[in-house]
Amino acid sequence: MSVLLQIKEDNSNLFDILDNYESIMEGFEDNLAIEGKSLERANVEHASWMSYYDQQRIEMRSLMKHYEHKIETVRSRLWVGYTETMSIALTTRDKDMYINREDAYLEAKEMFLLVEELYKKYESVVELFKQRGFALRNITNVRVAALEDVIL
Repeated sequence: MSVLLQIKEDNSNLFDILDNYESIMEGFEDNLAIEGKSLERANVEHASWMSYYDQQRIEMRSLMKHYEHKIETVRSRLWVGYTETMSIALTTRDKDMYINREDAYLEAKEMFLLVEELYKKYESVVELFKQRGFALRNITNVRVAALEDVIL
């Protein structure tokens, strides 16, 4: 089920959702480690771990885009409100300043930043798994090259 379907209208469960994703990320270092594993085991498990964490990253990206859209929605609603109800003419910059201090906007922005932070952590983990893949390939190539000199 998509993470977007789990979000309540009032965002009351956002912290639970983020906690869940944080707990999934805990211990990724053990899955990333090569030491103490056979080359075969490390190569076999690599694709599944990378896919697993990349899937979480994709879900976090959807969540981040959702909250980015919420910011735009709040900003648009406030913009229209200031445009239609102010008795004095406001410049674009004036409206931006008023909007930037509105509680609804600040709350939406804070939620977005929390999700974005976790998304960037997942991006980092996925990048580490890509680097692990290169390291495994290099180690495999070195071992294969060393076997070429062995007489059978």
